[in-house]
Amino acid sequence: MGNQQSQPEFVLRAPTEFSEKFVRHLQESTETDTSRYMDMENYIQKRVQDELKQLQLRQKKAIDAIQEEEWKSNAKTIKDSQGSLDSNLLSAEFRSFQEKLEKQSSINDKELKIKLKEVESIRSDLLKCMSEHPDKSLICHPLAEKFAILASKLHNPKVGSV
Repeated sequence: MGNQQSQPEFVLRAPTEFSEKFVRHLQESTETDTSRYMDMENYIQKRVQDELKQLQLRQKKAIDAIQEEEWKSNAKTIKDSQGSLDSNLLSAEFRSFQEKLEKQSSINDKELKIKLKEVESIRSDLLKCMSEHPDKSLICHPLAEKFAILASKLHNPKVGSV
């Protein structure tokens, strides 16, 4: 038993013939194992890119659907909360307050300019009076008091406004 072969060998007894066209093609072919490998690699890369594009397209569609659903949900939430404040309303109120503040600031600036002119006028009158009456300073005392009051009001607006 150990001397006999368990499987007989297959031997082709008929002559194998290839067409002349096929043989010529094999002989004239410039294709090598490397070029076949490169062609196969390019084919695989192209397939991977195509699949990736399809996946990206599906992903984009899914994201768009989710965003649309989120937008609808937000729109519904906004409709439900009509009475409450939203960011647009708050922004409008903020702009309104800011405009009022700027207007008040400009009014205060105008008042400050008027007060500065008044103080400067009293100061120049006081200096003129003092230069005209160097020995009689009591004559200029009312102007000095007025200047002191205006200067203190300018420095501290609450003084004298009670």
